[in-house]
Amino acid sequence: MTYLSATVLSLIGLRIGVNLLSCLLDLNYDKVNKYNMNSEGPEEYLCNTAQYQSKLSYTQIITNLFYLLCLYIFLKYDLLFILSDTVSALGLHLFWITILYCTILILILRGVSLPLALLNFKLKKDYKLLESSYSSFLTEYIKTSIYFCVVCGMILGGLSLLYNSNNSIFWYILITCSFLISFLFSKISRLFSLISKQNESLMGGKLRDELINIATKEDVNITKIIMLNGIASTNLMNAYTCGSINKTVVFSKNIVDNLSHSEIKAIFLHEITHYKNNDLFKDIIFVILSNIICLSSFYFCINTILNPILGDSYIFCVKMLLFVIMYSPINLIQRVIYNYMSRQMEYNADDYSAKICGTDTMISALNSIAENNLSQYHSHPFSVWLYNSHPTYYSRIIKLQGIKNL
Repeated sequence: MTYLSATVLSLIGLRIGVNLLSCLLDLNYDKVNKYNMNSEGPEEYLCNTAQYQSKLSYTQIITNLFYLLCLYIFLKYDLLFILSDTVSALGLHLFWITILYCTILILILRGVSLPLALLNFKLKKDYKLLESSYSSFLTEYIKTSIYFCVVCGMILGGLSLLYNSNNSIFWYILITCSFLISFLFSKISRLFSLISKQNESLMGGKLRDELINIATKEDVNITKIIMLNGIASTNLMNAYTCGSINKTVVFSKNIVDNLSHSEIKAIFLHEITHYKNNDLFKDIIFVILSNIICLSSFYFCINTILNPILGDSYIFCVKMLLFVIMYSPINLIQRVIYNYMSRQMEYNADDYSAKICGTDTMISALNSIAENNLSQYHSHPFSVWLYNSHPTYYSRIIKLQGIKNL
């Protein structure tokens, strides 16, 4: 193993090690999860949640160990470099070499990851969180793999051509594209999830009118209220906002079918509070700052570390992949900062919704969503600090009850 491979493996190993520590700490919390949950909940639900979360933690541990083993094999035997040499030896144009390299690499990774994906699918299906069949899952898995091959190959192929033809212009275009993507992300974020899934406008004219009236009173111009017939073919309850110009609130069908009108209104008010508080704008600012850090690190890594070591021996795509792996610890730090900011946004949205719709109504809605999704009420503080973009349901409910008692 080369010095570079050892360094890359150490960095990604640090990231995966943190993931494993988080999973192990959560396993201990799974045992006391029942105590932390609503004691008035059905016993069967409490047991199912504890069992599901425990199995999910074990699945995540297996997944992290598996990926660490795969990366070790790839880096120890220099498979990234061997594959680059093999593809380059075909004598094709750089653009097609990059696409072929990405396609082979993605298909290998997706192929070896299939057993783990099936394990996770089976776990969710056993607990009735998924309604799709195994054949549907495999079809979607194959379609997604092909999509990744085409999109990633074309993007990296274009960047490789640009880098090799004019190094200085490459960095200007990369910066421009990065900020453009950040801008577009703020406009159409999460609307991509609507493209390939059956969806319809929220049914029930009276309920929709009431929700629009709530938004009008709060001085939020909601363009659309959409109900998804299942989010990614799951039975999960979910609601979110998307678009900063064409403001849209999306509900899963399960929320509309199973929550009371007052609970739906509380969830809706929670979502539009994100617009009132300019939370989407804060997200954009954070993404821009993250891009600046990432691109600066990329420039430094390519010119100071990778180019002196690798030179022009390997295609540019190899250097980009190595950078992505090496950047993972910094990305984790950025994620911790963003998650803290996001949790505060969620608390503020809960508080405002509870003040308008009533604390009991908001708590009831959160309990219903947690029960349906078999969500973990309480996680280890380290895991929350590290990974949770939303506070645990236990924390949210405790905070709401504290406001109620003021």
